[in-house]
Amino acid sequence: MIATRPVGGTADPARALQLWLPLLAVLAVQMLLVGYTFPLSEVFTPTPILGIDHPFHLYQINLAMALAEQGRLTGYDPFFGAGYVGGVTFNASAKGPALLAWLLRGALGELQAYKLFVVIVAVLAPLAVTGAAVLARLSARQVWGCAAFAVALWWASAFHWYHTAGLVSFVAVSFAALPYCVLLNRLFDAPRAGRLVLLLGASGAVLFLMHPFFAIPVVFFGLVRLAVERPAIPFARWLGRMVAVGGICLLPNLPWLWAMHGQAYIGPSQYSINYQMLVDHRLFWMELLGLTSDPAKGAKIYPMLAILALWSLRNMDRPLRILCMASLGCWLALDLFAAFGAALPFIGPVQPNRFSATAYLFLVIPAAVGTRALVAAIRSPHVLQRYAAYACAGGVAVLAIAIVDEVRREASYAPSGRYGSAPPEVRGLGTKGQAILEWLRSETRPEGRVLFETSLARVHDGGHIVGYLAMQSGREFIGGPYNNFFAGTRDGWMFGRPLESIDQATFLAYLRLYNIGWIVVHSEKSKRYLAQFAGHVEPANRFEGLQTFVVKQELDFVQEGHASVRTAAYGKLVVDQRGTAGEPIVLKYHYVPGLRAVDGSPVEPVFLMDDPNPFIRVRPRGAVVELMR
Repeated sequence: MIATRPVGGTADPARALQLWLPLLAVLAVQMLLVGYTFPLSEVFTPTPILGIDHPFHLYQINLAMALAEQGRLTGYDPFFGAGYVGGVTFNASAKGPALLAWLLRGALGELQAYKLFVVIVAVLAPLAVTGAAVLARLSARQVWGCAAFAVALWWASAFHWYHTAGLVSFVAVSFAALPYCVLLNRLFDAPRAGRLVLLLGASGAVLFLMHPFFAIPVVFFGLVRLAVERPAIPFARWLGRMVAVGGICLLPNLPWLWAMHGQAYIGPSQYSINYQMLVDHRLFWMELLGLTSDPAKGAKIYPMLAILALWSLRNMDRPLRILCMASLGCWLALDLFAAFGAALPFIGPVQPNRFSATAYLFLVIPAAVGTRALVAAIRSPHVLQRYAAYACAGGVAVLAIAIVDEVRREASYAPSGRYGSAPPEVRGLGTKGQAILEWLRSETRPEGRVLFETSLARVHDGGHIVGYLAMQSGREFIGGPYNNFFAGTRDGWMFGRPLESIDQATFLAYLRLYNIGWIVVHSEKSKRYLAQFAGHVEPANRFEGLQTFVVKQELDFVQEGHASVRTAAYGKLVVDQRGTAGEPIVLKYHYVPGLRAVDGSPVEPVFLMDDPNPFIRVRPRGAVVELMR
């Protein structure tokens, strides 16, 4: 029998030191590597972090902070898509950093608070896995093994790409799910668990707020654990505990869940992006083999963990055996979910593919336990078992050398193949982004909108920067800030269809309807299409593959009636009436449910052209009408 020494929770000072050393070692290693690659000297500087999704989250935080000052979670955002409901409706993963920015307001700016959040997650994520090993009461050597696996997973797997790409909250809750599930496992057998229920409920509420995808691995683990062995306590008592934990998790989150209910879009998105929604059996096998060629995002640590985890199935004490079996089952269930989950339409929006990385976190504890079993098998008197152990140990040794080299490359500033972005992680606008921002400030005016062609390939300095450009320039955009609306453009698509399918008269009508004064495009298709509008759309600046155009038309945010838009800001529109009281005005802003006039003026939706989202019609009772949402 392979047994473990229950060092977790012991009062023995020597044992306590054995537990603290790997935790302190992980903290030191992460501080050193993150401090070098981020680097830490940039946390409190004004330089933004703009790789891939980071600028989008900066915009979300900026919007959330502005709405919070008004005492709201959602509000009208006029800066994109001709107006939509913004706030938590679009904010699945920036609520955590937005909350941190709000708590630190006055001490840190939004940008600095966000960078601090990124660093905190980078440092603490592997620490959470090491803590899970302590909570599982593994031996000191096994805790060290988990610590090494955690650091390697963070640096040399898809997690490092996710983190440097801006999916920081998802990485945080993925790593936090492991110690959470170790504690959840105790609910199956503990005769008394009141404090544990409160701890799981409160921590689950925080993690669910940070990212709702936290619930997915936890639910998988709970179901698999129930299948492995029924609870030692009466089933009704166990079920009551689970309901209590779930209730405590959800209760503090009800305000934002209710706020975003039915308000994710003001109409159907015409530019759905199928990120992380591939259905392909190769995802499972290729990632298990550590391959990174299309379509897999495997890592060399994956087969190492799998080999070692299988050895954990040898006999051991019951609690640890059950935990390892539940963890292995959760890994398998999550990995299959990642490969095939998107086959179900209602599962696709969850982006199942990303959970293949989360799955391998659940092999860490079985792998640490299996390492000890593998060493024992090498000393076995049974020849076949001994040779099998030698073969596995040799494979693990080769993989370990490769993994150490991968971690070295991830932390190196030298150009090389890598999982995450090359350091330094904090980089401001590149030459292309700076040129766009300078052009926006000098050549455009707030009286009209900018049609900005966004890019799946992130041609604008490697990130989705249009939200950041809006923050810095104060201009309104058609296109962006991430997933586009009907009133938007992306890679040769405009207004919900391929650009070449729009006739000239209709395109000019769109320019008037959305009050577009300037256009920025990157695709050759868009450049060729716009070249045919001489006299209406004139080419202007050209820089680094981008082409700007000036639209030759009078700019006005009013479609019908005698009025002008005085203010368009987060949460409100202010309109000056220039006609008679009660005369209807139609604005070139979208109507959204809940939009109202402060003075009680009638507000109603009106559809124009083929936009599936209605526009605002208001009958002002006075000279000035303020619209709020």
